[in-house]
Amino acid sequence: MKTPYLIQRLNFRKPTTTGSFDEVLQCDYMGSSEFEWGALPKSLKQMTKNFKSLTVNVFKDAKNYKLQKLCIISDPEKAKLYFNNYYEKLALDEIHLKELSRLDNSVFGTDWEGQPIKENDWSIVDAWWDIENQVMFTFGKNNAESILNAIKNTLEKKKKDNQSEWY
Repeated sequence: MKTPYLIQRLNFRKPTTTGSFDEVLQCDYMGSSEFEWGALPKSLKQMTKNFKSLTVNVFKDAKNYKLQKLCIISDPEKAKLYFNNYYEKLALDEIHLKELSRLDNSVFGTDWEGQPIKENDWSIVDAWWDIENQVMFTFGKNNAESILNAIKNTLEKKKKDNQSEWY
């Protein structure tokens, strides 16, 4: 597993739907070419290919400012490794990433000036996607299950369209 560097910020589309990945989640514009040129579909393809091993892994000791538990979407072994090796450092902004994750805003409930964030604040992020490690994480089991279902629906759509490189 690589040290996280390319973490894509994600937000649920409003109203949240139950469709494929692109119908459920919106990728925040990251401003770097590393997030473009096929990096996101390449990572999502790997996740759909390994879908049977993906689970929602709940970490009870890690919560956001709303007291929702951290959930990592990956295989259980990778989720434990990711949590133990990277989560706290990411939350404390101690890992140099290509672009800001804003995970600290969600964990501590404050903006970049240390002021409390409001419900409609632009800095609120719903989920994160480590595109090099094929790991996604969010707070709240319902959110995590929505992401897992979106990946499943994407896989089913690709199978229906006979796009075998996705499965």
